[in-house]
Amino acid sequence: MVLAAPLPMPADVEPGHIYDAKAGDLIPPEGHNRDTRRVKHPSVVLTHPDAEGHVAISQISHNHPEGSNPKPAKDYGIPSDIKTKDGVQKDHEVALNAKKIHKDNLIPLKDTHPLHGHTVTDTHLTNLQSHTGHGKR
Repeated sequence: MVLAAPLPMPADVEPGHIYDAKAGDLIPPEGHNRDTRRVKHPSVVLTHPDAEGHVAISQISHNHPEGSNPKPAKDYGIPSDIKTKDGVQKDHEVALNAKKIHKDNLIPLKDTHPLHGHTVTDTHLTNLQSHTGHGKR
């Protein structure tokens, strides 16, 4: 049996960084139940952590649920033609209905992930923050 070391958590979570986020770790809106699924999606950090350590994120996917208001990932400088887990090439989108998550629940992308090392910067980040209602904080 081979044991792998856990992925290191960066000390600073910054707007524009991309991490994986599990649906079950998202903070549900007031009056809604927590999602119990463990599905994870790459997500763009939109804000600096607040006093409780929460950040706003926009999830990246090729199949968003209804009400996510997705827009093409390429509009925000994110490669959009990445392959799914099953190897199928699909255009990805960014959800404009931002979610909240505790920064400690963000998972660094694996070295083999197509978005590993990618950061959303400058005008693209400002536009995404504006379109989600989460301007610089």
